[in-house]
Amino acid sequence: MDPKCNNKKNEKLLTLILLHEKTSDEFLDQMSHSINDWEDAWREMLYCILAGTQVSTDVVRRSYLDLIKTVPEILDINFIKEYPLQTKRKIEDTLKRNGYRFYITKSNTMINAANYFDEIVKDYETIEDLNCQEVRTRLIKNVKGIGNKISSHWLRNIGFQLPIIDIHVRRVLSCAGLIDEEFTKNQISNSEYFYLENKVIEIAKQLKIEVAKLDFILWEHGREYCIHNACEVCPLGNKNV
Repeated sequence: MDPKCNNKKNEKLLTLILLHEKTSDEFLDQMSHSINDWEDAWREMLYCILAGTQVSTDVVRRSYLDLIKTVPEILDINFIKEYPLQTKRKIEDTLKRNGYRFYITKSNTMINAANYFDEIVKDYETIEDLNCQEVRTRLIKNVKGIGNKISSHWLRNIGFQLPIIDIHVRRVLSCAGLIDEEFTKNQISNSEYFYLENKVIEIAKQLKIEVAKLDFILWEHGREYCIHNACEVCPLGNKNV
């Protein structure tokens, strides 16, 4: 990170980096130690599928932990492929019980992901061997229910330098004056997604910080300030100043 950054807009982000640096380092360190093999990667896929829609983080985490506890067979891809309908019903029941709104859609996506996951494992001996962009394209193309956000989230969480362009990240970038406010609309196109992804990667290079770390900081700041409309106490202040 370069403390002498001359860009005033990027200097605002330096404030956020210092504010959230400890928790971002803890998060990335935890992730790096929790993903050791393909079983861990599949477990992370389940979490990212749940986190891929507009559902609170608390509901996502509660649903995920209950799912692992009450439907342990969900960790066995071969079991899911052999008993998809049985597994699907159990997933739906668990998610619904935890107040997860999109329980039918997400159960379908998990079954679809299980049916394709072996294709990735077959082509790459280790997680470190993954071609990040190629795998993301394959997931989006072959797994119904997985798009840019879920695939990028999964790849980031298993160790690759990809940002996740969600609404929190977009709001913070907008408030910092780094992107147009138009990008804070709920839905963005594929071309807009990749434009913003490249924007975050570019900013990370300018600030000399890992992409994954910057992305986590933007997300965490958005959750802490933006969703609570805490603009008056946000370190970014008025984006037009």
